[in-house]
Amino acid sequence: MISIDVAADDAARRAVCEKLDETLFLEAGAGSGKTSCLVDRFVALVESGVAADHIAAITFTEKAAAELVDRIRLELTKRAETSPVCREALHVLDNAAIGTLHAFAQRILSEHPVEAGLPPRFTVNDEIASQVAFDTRWEQFADDMLDDDEMEMPLRLLFASGGKPKHLRDIAVAFNANWDLVLERIGGPLPDIPAVDVTEILAELSALIAFSDHCTDQDDLLLRHLTGPVADSHNLLRGAASDDDRLRILNDANFGCRRGRRENWPGVDISNAKQRLQNLKETCDALCNGVVEGVLQFIASALADFTARNAEARRQAGALEFHDLLVLARNVLRDKDTGFEVRKSLAQRYRRLLLDEFQDTDPIQIEIAVLIASSDEHASEGDWAQVSTEPGRLFFVGDPKQSIYRFRRADIGMFMKARDELVRSSESLVKNFRTGRPIVNWINSTFSKIIVAEGNSQPAYQLLIPVRDGPEIGPPVAFIGMQHDNIKADGLRQREAEDVAATVRRVMREGWSVGFRRAPDAQDEWRAANWSDIAVLLPARTSLLTLERALETSGIPYRVETSSLVYGTSEVRDLMMVARAVDDPTDSLAVVSALRTPAFGCGDDDLFLWHERYRGRWDHQDRLPDNAPADHPVACGLAWLAEQHRQRRCLSPSQMLERILRERRFFELAVEERRPRDLWRRLRFVLDQCRAWEEAGGVTLRDYLRWVEGQSTEGTRVVETVLPETDDDAVRILTVHGAKGLEFPIAILSGLTTEAGTRRRGVEVRFPPSEGWAVKLSKRMSTSDFEEMKANEEQMDEHERRRLLYVAATRARDHLVISVHRKPRGNRTARTAAELLFDEGRAPGVVKALDISDEPPLSSDSQGPAGSVYGPLPTLSEWQAAHDVALARASQPVATSATRLAAEAAAGRGGDEELEIEVETDPGLAKGIRDIDLPPWQKGRYGSAFGRAVHGVLQTVDLATGVGLSAACAAQAAAEGLLGREEVIEAFAQAALDSDVVRAAAGSRHWREVYVGIPYGEGVFEGYIDLLYEADDGLVVVDYKTDAVRSEAELDAKVERYGVQLRAYADAIGHAVGREVVRAVLVFLRPNGYTARDIDLSQRLG
Repeated sequence: MISIDVAADDAARRAVCEKLDETLFLEAGAGSGKTSCLVDRFVALVESGVAADHIAAITFTEKAAAELVDRIRLELTKRAETSPVCREALHVLDNAAIGTLHAFAQRILSEHPVEAGLPPRFTVNDEIASQVAFDTRWEQFADDMLDDDEMEMPLRLLFASGGKPKHLRDIAVAFNANWDLVLERIGGPLPDIPAVDVTEILAELSALIAFSDHCTDQDDLLLRHLTGPVADSHNLLRGAASDDDRLRILNDANFGCRRGRRENWPGVDISNAKQRLQNLKETCDALCNGVVEGVLQFIASALADFTARNAEARRQAGALEFHDLLVLARNVLRDKDTGFEVRKSLAQRYRRLLLDEFQDTDPIQIEIAVLIASSDEHASEGDWAQVSTEPGRLFFVGDPKQSIYRFRRADIGMFMKARDELVRSSESLVKNFRTGRPIVNWINSTFSKIIVAEGNSQPAYQLLIPVRDGPEIGPPVAFIGMQHDNIKADGLRQREAEDVAATVRRVMREGWSVGFRRAPDAQDEWRAANWSDIAVLLPARTSLLTLERALETSGIPYRVETSSLVYGTSEVRDLMMVARAVDDPTDSLAVVSALRTPAFGCGDDDLFLWHERYRGRWDHQDRLPDNAPADHPVACGLAWLAEQHRQRRCLSPSQMLERILRERRFFELAVEERRPRDLWRRLRFVLDQCRAWEEAGGVTLRDYLRWVEGQSTEGTRVVETVLPETDDDAVRILTVHGAKGLEFPIAILSGLTTEAGTRRRGVEVRFPPSEGWAVKLSKRMSTSDFEEMKANEEQMDEHERRRLLYVAATRARDHLVISVHRKPRGNRTARTAAELLFDEGRAPGVVKALDISDEPPLSSDSQGPAGSVYGPLPTLSEWQAAHDVALARASQPVATSATRLAAEAAAGRGGDEELEIEVETDPGLAKGIRDIDLPPWQKGRYGSAFGRAVHGVLQTVDLATGVGLSAACAAQAAAEGLLGREEVIEAFAQAALDSDVVRAAAGSRHWREVYVGIPYGEGVFEGYIDLLYEADDGLVVVDYKTDAVRSEAELDAKVERYGVQLRAYADAIGHAVGREVVRAVLVFLRPNGYTARDIDLSQRLG
């Protein structure tokens, strides 16, 4: 047990604020308050005299940057009253470079576009636009490559070896994401591709076939092998006309054989024949591998040229991708001619650089930071680690134990190199303010054995010191699951998912306690857990569907938050399957799978009868069988798919998705689920993403479906959390990468059954430190240097996998539940994550093994939380009554105008007839009361043409001098179609200018056409005030009227009616700005003068 040392890292926290003139490296453990330290460092620098806009703080995500800005602003505000420099810092904080590394790189390029070789107004494509642009370039390159005679044979040999066109694109994608490394290795002559010379192989095959004459038993297995597969390969090779045919035959050949009985081969040694067969197999493998090596290097060189050309084209066009920002920013600092001047300029602009989450950022970041922080003219010529930087210019924050983004070029070796060689002072934060003491103690005990220092690939484990106490109810650390014999992977995932669901039920039934604070500085209090306090964290999306089914079966509300998981949910998979079936009628698997979805509802019996009884096919463009009923579910489904296929060229992909969602009733089908709005949210998210893809230049449905495949991986640049809904009480499902930086009262680690060391499927590209590139297409197709790097890469992957488990465990605040479902290890040396945590984390008395085998289902009152549509259905009359109430509420106007208030007041007095406003007989003078429901350009200018013209003039003319009055009247008359009435308009406007209140306003601070809006009832009250000015004792509201008034009685009636409006304006102004309106004046205008009447403000509306 670890005792609490309250002052454990106080010295480190003081150093953050005091060692401002030292380059400092801060290793911040999980939950140790590193953001607070960043804020403290920033504010301390400000108070030391560094301007806030001369400090750059580089974060990992935009969300982290926004949070950092808010917290810095809050701290500066607290100190502003007593600190003039903090007060000044608040004014320039918005100009400070606080953002992601890519945003900082964009700033550098924006300040020095010419030196970077960029157009002054370059743009940065987002992730979707970049992918669409790449696809466009790739399609053109692929067509050109297939037409290139020089590429014909290499491509034929590649395809003969098992390569596919998709593999080429995957290599190009990897090269594009690392084009700076590609450019460093590009150049030199194209490698030679060895000829597929089978002369010696044919001779050896002939000799082995002749050897079969010595056999006396026609059923001998060695004889059958020699006269069967070996003879077949011999004959095929002899007839092969090209190298790609020979290579295909050799790849398919099966020469090795361990069978055959010695007594059936008198006088000869069959062991020698078996050895010769084995040697022949090795010879063929070596020949094939040599050819594959040459082909991959040849094609990779062509793809490297393609990558370089496109990177240069993007630079010249000024249409950059995210990675371009980093490389070009680094390059402009390295430039031999202008680099030093650029570095000096940036050093003056950014005097201090604060680098957050340093363990997970691109290695280019350290180069940029070091070059800016160095005054050495020759800094760009050597290794960044040898560059001398000015003390205090750099401040690093990170935790090597949380480095989990290696697939995005994060390099833990670079982190440790910077820590050990670049800085003189290193501090550590070890107090954990997030996680309860029992969990922290378990994490320390377990991960000190799992994370062990090893070279530059794994840091030493640093103990955390807990601050918070453990929960009152429920085990702090618990294991669920057991070892299963004779179980397959799917069965293991099913058992695990069922236990996760049962654990969630246990949490809710027992009311496990979770901590909360009523104020940031308050002590922890405890309450029973809600659904939203629970998060299930998955290393990957492999087990997602099984987990979803288990939660749904248990009636547990949940939501999937990470975008890569959204594309793996069942309803989105169904949507994409239908779209694939629409796009490609020849894809029988997609068509059958689409028909089996709830969108079509075809059961296996329907599909079986269609195929067997009616001899129907799955191509929806074929004619339907004549003997099939027209209303057969499969017939109806195929007919619908066929119609959409014909329409697909007339619709954009998003329109096609909308049609599928609408006509196949996806939203309606969601009502059958317990959480329909979560399904609706996911479907709308996908639809919005499709529209964004189209806006970026995407065109065809097939291209969109190809793009979706890429969104289902964790390799995209940003792991996006989809529409977090803090008011939605539901269990959250995230990947561990998506949960980075978050915390959860109860964390359940699931999906830990995958074996360690499992080779990645598909294309992989590595960049050896020295030169070239290492490429793997499949298990049988890779370059030799890829295999040489294999052991080191597997070790690095294993180390990162262990750090990923640490990140997952440290997300928990009060309870940590770990699934340890596993199979017998047998002869396996590698351990699954579940086995690793079980072996190293078993601690009697600390870890509780939850027995949830008999956990009862949820009670009926526990099901159907917010968002559920379940429950007793209302009667028709009840539904109609609720419908009428909802319709009436929806019919109420959201905004209430002063005019409406006046009309309601008049109606209340029953005086509408008496207060009817008369107008001049001239239609141009006809005007109604101001209506703010008019189009925006007419708001505040009344409803009649004449009224708008007069008010338009009074909005623009100089109130003190009247300069430009005639011109303004002419312009407004033309705008309102009142040509010939300019003199009348001018007379009314001049009357206003002559009034006492307007003259008083002209000599004071005043505002014209002032919009005011305040909450009112369930909506807002809004309106426009003609003139508002500041008198000595308060504010004065002025409202112009152009009504025709023929008597004092009529004037009194209008004053009474319009008084409601002005009192409303006075109340609204007071409510909005907190100042009292002391006077409200109606100015009735006439061609020969005006009448001003004050409104009694003692009767406020409230």
